Amino acid sequence: MKDCTKDQVAPGQSCTAKVQFFPRATGESAALLELKSNAIGSATIALSGEGVIPVQETDAEGNPIGPGKVRKLRVQDKTLAAKKATAKWKRPSGDVTVNSYQTRIKKKNGNWKKWSSKDPQPNLNGWVERTYKKLSANTKYRVQVRARSYEVPGKNSAVTFTTDRKGIPTRPANG
Repeated sequence: MKDCTKDQVAPGQSCTAKVQFFPRATGESAALLELKSNAIGSATIALSGEGVIPVQETDAEGNPIGPGKVRKLRVQDKTLAAKKATAKWKRPSGDVTVNSYQTRIKKKNGNWKKWSSKDPQPNLNGWVERTYKKLSANTKYRVQVRARSYEVPGKNSAVTFTTDRKGIPTRPANG
């Protein structure tokens, strides 16, 4: 089946749409999913769900267990610019609740910036992103990301990248 989020659907054909629910609070939530069409009519589908507080997992001594490492952490070359870069990752494996992600960055041989939080709002393919701006050109950076389950941080994942050069000619100029 086709992916409804990217492709047009021809008359008489079908496609699959993926809907994810990430409650920010406990209790009932509702939303409407509108399916638009260039034909006559459209459809609206009522969605509902309930945000609940799951039981926090603990180890043998009763200490809370945090989530595992985020998966597939990367900074793709195409997102690199002289002054910004976008890190992206997928949630940890398993059923543990992820309430937020924390990220931090540092220059090579520099000090870590403070952890900053990001709500777990993945795109339809399950990727969560964070863009870093005001970076130095042609500089090596390291980013760490960790998931949090309530107040318990998970294990750190890290990726290293170098921003592009800007304003540096690729060959000597004549004259």
